[in-house]
Amino acid sequence: MNNDETSKKLKKNRIILIFLGAFFALPYLVVFIYQSYPDLSEKTGMSNKGDLFSPVHSIEKVATADFDEFKGKWTIIYISGASCDQACFNQHFTMRQVRLASAKRRYKIERLNLITTGTIDDDYNLLLSEFPNEKQIFLQSDNNIMQNFDELTIEEQLGRVYLMDPFLNIVLRYPAQVNPKDLLHDIIKIIPE
Repeated sequence: MNNDETSKKLKKNRIILIFLGAFFALPYLVVFIYQSYPDLSEKTGMSNKGDLFSPVHSIEKVATADFDEFKGKWTIIYISGASCDQACFNQHFTMRQVRLASAKRRYKIERLNLITTGTIDDDYNLLLSEFPNEKQIFLQSDNNIMQNFDELTIEEQLGRVYLMDPFLNIVLRYPAQVNPKDLLHDIIKIIPE
């Protein structure tokens, strides 16, 4: 009897030891499988809200306008035409608010209004006075930056918001009516505090 009880206890202890070993080995096994076969996970890829350019589009080589003042800073770029409607005003307002909402990161961010025409109308000029810290660059018709800026046509680019890194590479593109939370989400994720 004594031998039988000892045998049962030994068997029970072995089972407990095997379960403990499996319990502690399971996380390592899961990590190994996940790293060896990343396609098994449904949620792969990026969690950025904007469209990521891969490879990034460098505007330094094609720009005839002066972009040197934007080196070393992240830049939120808005593409506009000669006039500005309510949607355009909302985009300018969104850019300003997102920059302010980014807290300490705001000192690393510039705002740029890239105007595809050589001039703007008086109403637009008055509107821009409400955003005094937003820089303006007027592109002439001979400037080829817009063709290299994005694969979209100039008409499709109007109203869109882009994010440019400190090395003058366009990294993210947002739709014409960007959700401020999406833009802020990406800025907080990309730019260190």
